[in-house]
Amino acid sequence: MKRNRQHDPTEACREYALTLLDRRPYPRAQLMRKLRGRGFSTETVDETVAGLERLGLVDDLAFARAYAAEKARGTQPVGPHRIVAALMKKGVATEVIEQALRELAEEGETPTELDRALDAARRKWVRIQRAGGPERAGRARLARFLFGRGFSAETVWAAVERATAEGTDDDSDLRPEL
Repeated sequence: MKRNRQHDPTEACREYALTLLDRRPYPRAQLMRKLRGRGFSTETVDETVAGLERLGLVDDLAFARAYAAEKARGTQPVGPHRIVAALMKKGVATEVIEQALRELAEEGETPTELDRALDAARRKWVRIQRAGGPERAGRARLARFLFGRGFSAETVWAAVERATAEGTDDDSDLRPEL
């Protein structure tokens, strides 16, 4: 006997979850929040998400790896602290996040934290120098910028040192010719 899809909450929940997953991947907790927000019972949501996990359609580790790789390679590089905070906000477990970051680092698929920080620091330092002002204030501004991007203190200070040293060695391209 066929169940009536319109009146079967389990089927409706599964269809809505698949619609969401068709648009983009979701971590388990975020998908569950969306489904509960749609009015499905906790029992129905738990059953639906468990079934999707068995099929491999919901996988927090794969989601965390893809998210971290995208943020690490993006045009606006961010540090691991910001990646961890964003994934935790999405409901991914700390152990899963750590494993994803560790695997990405081992595989060498993403630039190192220092490389990402240097990339961001070099671009920002050019803008800071163009704005003028004392170098010390510019260095502090650069450090705040990098901390805001989620880089560790050690990485921030190394990137500030290297980026500002490079910028002062040959910054002729920063000054207009008269």
